[in-house]
Amino acid sequence: MSKRLTASVLSALAIAAPTHAEESTGLPITVTATRFKESTKTVLAPVTVVTKDQIQRHSWATLSEALRNQPSLEVRGNGGKGQNTSVYMRGFSPAQSLVLVDGMRLSRGSMGSADISGIPLNQVERIEIIRGARASVYGADAVAGVINIITRSNQGETGHRVAMGLGSDGYGNADWSSRIAATEKDTMKLGAAYSREDGYNIRPSASDPGDEHGYWSKNAQFNNEHLINDEWRLFTSARWMQMQNAYAGSNATTWANEKQFGYTADQSYQAALETSTDNYQSSFVAQYADTDYLSGFNDDQSKDDATYKNYTDQTSLGWYNLVPLSHGFSLGGGVDWRENRLKKDSAFEAQTHNTGEYALVQYEQNAWSWELSGRNDDNSAYGSHQTWRTGAGWAFMPDYRLTANYSTAFRAPSFVDLFYPVPYGNLDLKPEEAKGGEVGIEGQNALFQWKISAYRSLVENMIVAPAPTYFPENIGHARLQGIETEVSFVTGLVRHHVSADFADPKDEETGKQLKERAHQSYKWQAETSWQKWDGAASWMFQGERFADDDNTIELGGYSLWDISAGYHLLPQLRLGGRIDNLFDKEYVTVRGYVPEGRSYYLNFAYQM
Repeated sequence: MSKRLTASVLSALAIAAPTHAEESTGLPITVTATRFKESTKTVLAPVTVVTKDQIQRHSWATLSEALRNQPSLEVRGNGGKGQNTSVYMRGFSPAQSLVLVDGMRLSRGSMGSADISGIPLNQVERIEIIRGARASVYGADAVAGVINIITRSNQGETGHRVAMGLGSDGYGNADWSSRIAATEKDTMKLGAAYSREDGYNIRPSASDPGDEHGYWSKNAQFNNEHLINDEWRLFTSARWMQMQNAYAGSNATTWANEKQFGYTADQSYQAALETSTDNYQSSFVAQYADTDYLSGFNDDQSKDDATYKNYTDQTSLGWYNLVPLSHGFSLGGGVDWRENRLKKDSAFEAQTHNTGEYALVQYEQNAWSWELSGRNDDNSAYGSHQTWRTGAGWAFMPDYRLTANYSTAFRAPSFVDLFYPVPYGNLDLKPEEAKGGEVGIEGQNALFQWKISAYRSLVENMIVAPAPTYFPENIGHARLQGIETEVSFVTGLVRHHVSADFADPKDEETGKQLKERAHQSYKWQAETSWQKWDGAASWMFQGERFADDDNTIELGGYSLWDISAGYHLLPQLRLGGRIDNLFDKEYVTVRGYVPEGRSYYLNFAYQM
């Protein structure tokens, strides 16, 4: 680790202790780490859980707004709402983080990294973020970690909520959700939402000054939790989403200076048969997802005239089991199968299928906990790949714990990497391979909870497409290392959560900093309530980054303040307001694109 990075770490630790993420969430259960329910206190990796209450209190309108305030995540977007947006976790590329919805991977991820701009936030119950490789459980792409967006509510919860809002740049939204106890054994959740924004010119240098790059989005969802008997339950879900956005070209193509449109239609269906007892946990899961993405049409054309089209679908099946044994041991494992297709009338046609098997052993007794997992993936495009992970924890004092982990992981080549027509595609590509470990220490006392984690990973066979041929090859090597710190505490009526991240993401071939990754990041969230009032504030600082691989084009560091407040006119009726980018900071996350300036929002919600 560089002297500059080490000095920064020591100076930060001198002024702030880190935190354990659990206190700010109030949610002691996670299902993402191993696919089974377990307390966040026993997970041998850094965990952040973003709750529905936090989302509503901060008045976050998009998934990117919720994620950009979380530890070790950097969000990069091509402008404002509705624009292509990616997440960098611990300095890894967006394609090296696995994004799930209700435990199932996005079908659009087969084209490369997941664009989170089209994932609606209105139906989200919580977001679970596990940092550190999870390929030994989930397979490909869980290199940096896993983001699981959960829309499933707790059995038996009932209520109704209607919300509306308006804001800067012609923003408006309306959403409704209901949880209904339809019968003694059925709890249904229904919801729908619509949002839009006129937008602003996100790329003035490459488009007409009068262009507005706005969007519209609509979505609907239906969930049902059916209790078959005291031990078994059936969860079913259906989700639909459509979005259209105006965007500006990112390079010198024939349409770079002309406002263009993109259209996404996504539908997903899921069923899970589950049991959870003191002696056994098991789930049978099936999912089908279908996504249409059309781009490159203008005001005078329909989406059917789009220049670029892809129609993808994904079918997934899985069976997962966990059996507690004697003396603190548990044995788990499962098998899953997934088929991804790029269908007829797309830019090109392709199909892959993947079969994975994994096994898991856990131990927890007294002051010690331990975990070992391994997985084999057999893919029709690149053959077999094995990954494994082990970790241990030692509670050396009450409320204090040391942890250590080591794991391997891999990222699969996308459809574009493998199949896009010559000279771009490369059927000989191998998966990117990663190995690394981390150590951590955490604790709590009467004043605060804290956590420190230090990690180091090496990535080989990185898939890069260097100019001028842009032919994808396995030639890259990277080293990613850093230190994460978190602290949670309360002062009077205010709950605080502070994080400081120090990263050193480096290209091992050139010695250069990986582009679009910052060395330093600091974040603060605060929440409060008093009588009929509630409020929240967040601050974040991102350090300097480079826009190119040669580190010649620097993007300056920036800090942002967001504030929100609400007043309960009635116990069920809340009137709220929010100001983003309070001090109207000019900054850049992606070279050439202009993020939103100071923005104002007003909203109300009626809940009963």
